[in-house]
Amino acid sequence: MTSDGNKESLLPGTKPNKPIDIIAFVIRYTLAIIFLGVFGCTLITPFMLMKIQTYYEASATLKIETGRETLIGVGEETSVLRGDRYKKFFNTQTIIIKNHTLLEEAVKGVSPDQKDAYFPKDMPPSNCAALLARRLGIEPVRGTHLLALTLQGNRPDGLAEILNSITEAYVERIEKEKKDKNAKRLNFLKDEYKKLEKGIRERNEKIQEQAKKLGSSGFKASSDTYSRRAEELRKAITQTYIKRVEAEHLYQQKRLEKDEIAALSMENHVEEMISNNGELNAVRSATYEQLEAMQAAIEGLAPSNKERRHIEDKMDAMRAYEQNMLNKVRSLAEKTLYGKREYQLKLELIKTKKDYEYVLAVEKELLRELRKLEKELSQNAVTLINNKNLRNEIASMRTRLMRFHSQINDLELESKAAGRVSVSIPAQTPTSPAGTNRNKLLMLCAVPPFGIVIVLFFALYILDNRIRNPKDVEHALGHPPSWPISQGPQETEFARLSLDAPDSLSSKAIHSLAFRLHRDTEVNQTRVFLFNGVGSRVGTTEILLNVSHGLGQMLPRILIIEANAVSPTLRKRLGIPQSSQPGLGEILKGQNTLEECIYTDNERNADIIFASEGEIYQAGTIFQETMIKIKDNYDMILIDSASVLQNDFTEYLAMYADVVVLVVQGDSTMYRNLRRVAELFIRLEVPAIASVLNWGGPKSMSVLQKIMTHLESPLTRRDNPERAL
Repeated sequence: MTSDGNKESLLPGTKPNKPIDIIAFVIRYTLAIIFLGVFGCTLITPFMLMKIQTYYEASATLKIETGRETLIGVGEETSVLRGDRYKKFFNTQTIIIKNHTLLEEAVKGVSPDQKDAYFPKDMPPSNCAALLARRLGIEPVRGTHLLALTLQGNRPDGLAEILNSITEAYVERIEKEKKDKNAKRLNFLKDEYKKLEKGIRERNEKIQEQAKKLGSSGFKASSDTYSRRAEELRKAITQTYIKRVEAEHLYQQKRLEKDEIAALSMENHVEEMISNNGELNAVRSATYEQLEAMQAAIEGLAPSNKERRHIEDKMDAMRAYEQNMLNKVRSLAEKTLYGKREYQLKLELIKTKKDYEYVLAVEKELLRELRKLEKELSQNAVTLINNKNLRNEIASMRTRLMRFHSQINDLELESKAAGRVSVSIPAQTPTSPAGTNRNKLLMLCAVPPFGIVIVLFFALYILDNRIRNPKDVEHALGHPPSWPISQGPQETEFARLSLDAPDSLSSKAIHSLAFRLHRDTEVNQTRVFLFNGVGSRVGTTEILLNVSHGLGQMLPRILIIEANAVSPTLRKRLGIPQSSQPGLGEILKGQNTLEECIYTDNERNADIIFASEGEIYQAGTIFQETMIKIKDNYDMILIDSASVLQNDFTEYLAMYADVVVLVVQGDSTMYRNLRRVAELFIRLEVPAIASVLNWGGPKSMSVLQKIMTHLESPLTRRDNPERAL
């Protein structure tokens, strides 16, 4: 698994999609965002200023008791200040206060004049409640246990009355909920109290009936004989059970041992008995001596000699007799040893089985005696047990009865206690305006324009898949590009940059690339460099010409091959007419020799083979032979090729390339195209891939890309040579 999560990634450690750089986005579009945002604010502000109004505000305060004495239970009620309980309690109360039903009751609780003073005339109470839910503010007073309720309006009339009606309706609802809850608890406790009283009466009646049957009210056991005998039998059964379990386990163990021991081989013991058999050993010794003597007697005799054959037959008969006797001894030994072991195992198994059956029979007999005794004992003990259980139940029920009686008294007192929520400060009619909506309107003037502009630019930034900086190349390929080539002087043609402006930053970047290629040639013995642009009009030919000038100052023999049949421009850059110089097409067709098609550029100290216009290059033996000859005569070969995405001949050229130089046009080349081109060359098994980021030369951009580029901050535009570093 690679870092981008793709098991088959050809570029491990890279990012499959262009990453988002928030800092670069802010730096790039800050001025445009500010300009358009300010422009939008300027358009909206006059309309917002026309809606500035003053407002009045009434406030009321509710007090929340965090903990208070209770008669039911011990100590205080659970405090709402522990942990995040107060926040949850506050949120709960906010929802209750803003409940549509409560607000509608509050609206109905004020007079029609007070209602019309705040709400539009003849507005239904349900609509008034919905309007109140939006305008009513509820906030905890910091450092206290108070809740502040605020209500704003365009006029002071009716504000205090409506707010006080809301607090009264809220407190009444809390008190009603508490009373309903206490009433349910009281009803439950009283019902349980009556059930307990009835149960006690019924059990007392049963005890009296059983006392009449026994003729005594003491309920004492008439005899302990059955109990003692039963206890002794239980102990004996327990001991017998233990013995039976032990005998059973021993019997099962013997069975398993018999199977496992019977599976063991006694071959070693058989061999031992065979080796200790005297008769067999004597026969073996005599046979060995006679065989030695016979073997000595037939030495020197021909294989066809009758006497030799006679002696050999006697030797085979003696060996057969010895083997037959060995088999008999082995059979007797196996029968003796295995039979003896089988007898011993069966004998032990029979003994353990009999012991187990004996203990099992004793246990069954004891159990029969115990059941018989328990039947006799139960006939006399049923009455005692029932009465004992009834007395215990009556005692427990009387305890619960007293507890319920106490809780009923406490709850009746608790229901009359004050609630947790109360009105601390009622609302008063405001005498002066509380403020204006100017700040909110000004905020509305700024937030929507800037928000829309930021979202729009960020969406365009995400959709922009172009290479914008060297980091994008590093994310796509896994290694940074060479020194980026910035825009050169305006009066200098880009193809002659190293010749006419050698001191510019662009020329220095090109010279740096030339030094890198020369160093790679010295270290890795690379000679063929394939320059390939990621797309069209990315400056591949111009960069190759400038690099060849730098290499021509370090190496005596440089050859440039223009293998771009899609859009050949090298003749135009050097001012060479088509008819004056044959090119690569003539070489491949065999019309001209290599020497006839080579043009020498004295300014750059490099030989050039131009492309032939209108030709479609194909692979062939002539090109292979030409490349072999070129490698023998030149120190470095630079090949200008069409984009591998546009021409399949470039794939053929990659077979001869030691290094592929990918030319990436800043603000033009797509991130996905760069990765696609790199993966294509990796599949072609190119030994090495280098990249160069070009900000100079003409660019091929869509209308949207041009607009985005012009909206960028001047500090980030690549037409500034110093920013290219």
